[in-house]
Amino acid sequence: MRRAAVLLAFGFALPGIAAAESAPASLGNLLNLRGARSQLRYTPGALDRAAHVQARLDTLAEDFAAWSGKRFALQGFVLGPEDWAAGEFGAPYGLPERTGPESVAVPAWGDEQTVALWRDLLGGSLPWSAGMPVRGTQDEAASLALSDLLLQTELARLFLDRAGVSGEPGWVEEVLAQSVALAAFHSHEANRIAEIEDVYARLAAVPAGRLAHEARCFAAARIVVAKDGLRTPKRLLKLARGQGGRIGAGDLVARYPELAAWASTAAAPPAGAR
Repeated sequence: MRRAAVLLAFGFALPGIAAAESAPASLGNLLNLRGARSQLRYTPGALDRAAHVQARLDTLAEDFAAWSGKRFALQGFVLGPEDWAAGEFGAPYGLPERTGPESVAVPAWGDEQTVALWRDLLGGSLPWSAGMPVRGTQDEAASLALSDLLLQTELARLFLDRAGVSGEPGWVEEVLAQSVALAAFHSHEANRIAEIEDVYARLAAVPAGRLAHEARCFAAARIVVAKDGLRTPKRLLKLARGQGGRIGAGDLVARYPELAAWASTAAAPPAGAR
């Protein structure tokens, strides 16, 4: 799949099963896996992957509750290529997609399609530092790890929505989500920070598209997290409360003056992007 096709597919998502907390009838074959704070429905044969995703959802749901003082329960769909196609998702197989107010969908396993997609997006090889994967090749496993990197930000967006936090202009909202996701990475996967930063630097090199915009906002998130560290989500919620839930560019720059230079060149997201 050529890069332009990938970006078009991801920038202009189809309705799919948006706002649906349960799978459509075409996915009636899914199995169930319940965790402490999340519930997964997964394609048969993907139990290991579902358990891995569930651990992330449980961990972040606990973080979200601690940061906001509200209970969070998350739902996930872990789908193979055929189930992904049957669900009529807007994102190509290999990228995560939010499917409702508390639910997300992710690929169940890597394959030639996910590897090709991520090689195209990154312009080369896929990062992998976790040794021999349990299933598939290193590149296939790396494509899942990259999907989960973006999943972290999808879940951060979900958290901000549930907490009643928004931003204006649009890049503010993206910086908020990237900051929450990055703070969680520092909290639970600090050993991966250099790798994560490298991935976003490579995504930022893409000429246009939603992922390039997200990557540029990740650079701003690094400034935010450098100031407030693991307290970043709570600091942002406090800032939002003081502004009636909506954080403006001026509010963000006032709190993080180092953002001023970045904000002066911040590009608008592509048409159709969140």
